[in-house]
Amino acid sequence: MSNGVSVDGISDKGENVFLDEENEKKQITTEADAIKETQQEIIALCSKNGGQGNEKLMTLLKTYDSSGNPNRIKDIGQVS
Repeated sequence: MSNGVSVDGISDKGENVFLDEENEKKQITTEADAIKETQQEIIALCSKNGGQGNEKLMTLLKTYDSSGNPNRIKDIGQVS
């Protein structure tokens, strides 16, 4: 036991100290999934509205990424 935590992740108080790590990983996965889903929705919407041939659409996309590539948007807060 080191600093009150055993090798199996149980503290000397009987608490699972790895629980927060597991929840953090789930949150990261959820955030990554949300970003990917948002990117796919943007791509579908763009395709429906003319894609790269739509100048207004491309101008709008370039406000989020200089290339206009929805897959390069990595911050979901940026587009919500």
